[in-house]
Amino acid sequence: MPWRSVIRKLGPVGVLGVVWVTVPIVLGILMVAKLGMLAEILHANSPASWPVWTLLIAVTIGIGLLPVYANTFLCGWVFGWAAGCASGIISYLGAAAIGYYLSRRLSYGRVNAVIEDYEGARRVRHALVHSNPRRTLVIVSLWRLAAAPFPLSNLVMASCGVPIGLYLRGTLFGLGPRVVVGTLIAATAASSGARDLQTLVRDSQHPVLVLLGIAASLLILGMVGHVASSTLRKVTDEH
Repeated sequence: MPWRSVIRKLGPVGVLGVVWVTVPIVLGILMVAKLGMLAEILHANSPASWPVWTLLIAVTIGIGLLPVYANTFLCGWVFGWAAGCASGIISYLGAAAIGYYLSRRLSYGRVNAVIEDYEGARRVRHALVHSNPRRTLVIVSLWRLAAAPFPLSNLVMASCGVPIGLYLRGTLFGLGPRVVVGTLIAATAASSGARDLQTLVRDSQHPVLVLLGIAASLLILGMVGHVASSTLRKVTDEH
C-alpha cells in the first residue's frame, strides 16, 4: 500500500493521522521525563486527583494527544497498583468511546473510500464487520493487545463500522492485561520511595540490575505485542 498516495487521498484526515502518530510519542516521553513533578502535583491534590486525572486522561487520549503506555506507568507510580489499574482502564474505555465517535464524525467517508481502493484493507474490514461477533471481538482484542497507536486504531475500527459494544469490550480485553502488568511494574518501582525513574536508578545500590529489570519488563511487553500482531495477521488473512 503506497502510503503517500493514501495520505493524499485522505486529505486533512491523513494529516490528522500523522499528528496522531507523532504527538503522542513526544508527549509520552515528556510525561515519563516529568514523572516526579506530575506525581508530586497529584499527591498534593489527593484524593480529588484520582477522578480528575482519570477524566482528563480519557479526554486527552481520546482526542489523540497522549499515548496509553506513559499514563499506565504514571497511574501505577502515583496511585498504586489497584487504584492505578482502575484509573487506567476507566480512562482508556472513555478515550476509546471519545475516539470512536470523533473518528466517525470526522473521517468516516474518506477512510471508507480509501479502504475500497485496497484489497488488504477490504479484507481487514470484512474480517472485522462481516464475521460473527465472537471473531470480531477476538480481532479487536488482538489489535489492542498488539499496542498499535491508540488514535489510529480508533480511526480504523470506527471507519470500518465495528459495533461500539464489541469495540469497547475488545478494548477492555486487549488493553486490560497490559494495564495490569504495567501498573504493577510501576507500583513496585514506586514502592522504593524514589521520586522518579532517574532517582530510582541513581540511588539504587545495583543500578545495572534496575536497568536490566526495566529493559526486561519492556521486552516482555514488546514480545506480547509481537505475538498479538502475528496472531492478528493470521486471523485476518484466514478470512
